[in-house]
Amino acid sequence: MNNEIVELKEKLWKLYKLRDKLIKGYTEGRIPQEKYDRANSSIEERIKVYGGRLRENIQQEQRGLYQHLMELNKKHKDKKVNDELYNSVYEKLDRKIREIEHLLRDIENDKGLYNFIKREKYAQHLKGGKNKHKIATIGQVIVFLAFMAFIYWFIHGLMGVFYVDQQAVIQELNLSEDGVIEYEGDLWKLTFESEKKSRYEGKVRHISRNNEKTAPMMTHDILVTSGDYADEDNVQTSVRNHHFTWRSKTRKLSGRINLIHGIPANMSIYAEIEKIKCGNSVVIEGYEI
Repeated sequence: MNNEIVELKEKLWKLYKLRDKLIKGYTEGRIPQEKYDRANSSIEERIKVYGGRLRENIQQEQRGLYQHLMELNKKHKDKKVNDELYNSVYEKLDRKIREIEHLLRDIENDKGLYNFIKREKYAQHLKGGKNKHKIATIGQVIVFLAFMAFIYWFIHGLMGVFYVDQQAVIQELNLSEDGVIEYEGDLWKLTFESEKKSRYEGKVRHISRNNEKTAPMMTHDILVTSGDYADEDNVQTSVRNHHFTWRSKTRKLSGRINLIHGIPANMSIYAEIEKIKCGNSVVIEGYEI
């Protein structure tokens, strides 16, 4: 779900709450007819605009899924995707498409749109309510756990999604011979910059799990340094949000510094990457994408 859909749902929810308050104030006699008509007309117009944009965004997602389906059918016809992978991806894409079709029918009118937004907020409220209940029940223990979660975020540099079960991701990834990756119904096409492998050798100054659902196959960020860049007393390095920076008082530096966004080909390689610690000397070989 794209960010605009999330924002539009939030805007619509605020407008519906405002309209409910307006109706209540009018029925209780606190808001005169003229003021009610003017305010209600403005709210209804904005609901109509945001509702239309929401439907357009959802339809755009639906078109994207249809495009994926067409590409999948073509690859299967050209025998670039085997039957097992084709059936698995087709089923997931088809299910998502049918879910969107039902949703678009449900939100065709104002009542359906209101009920949809209300259900979404209610589901969100339930999640929040469960969290509040845990805090009230466990007391200081949950405070400690929250602190540990913060430390976990800081150490691993998480941006966006909290956690991805990466072992499950690598185990379930399907990689076809032409470089198409499938995971949970989504497809990625890998384009290799060269047929030759690249080699990175040096000292690890940073390693963290990637943890992004938008690219679950990229499991780790690894900062590999050599020469002057490996000298912690001379060069300071930092990695945040999958980008690195470095600082040094020395103007001329020799060596290399590279941030690798790794995609392990299998569980064996993933297990080796998991053993890497900061300060280790490593040799990493692979294809650039």
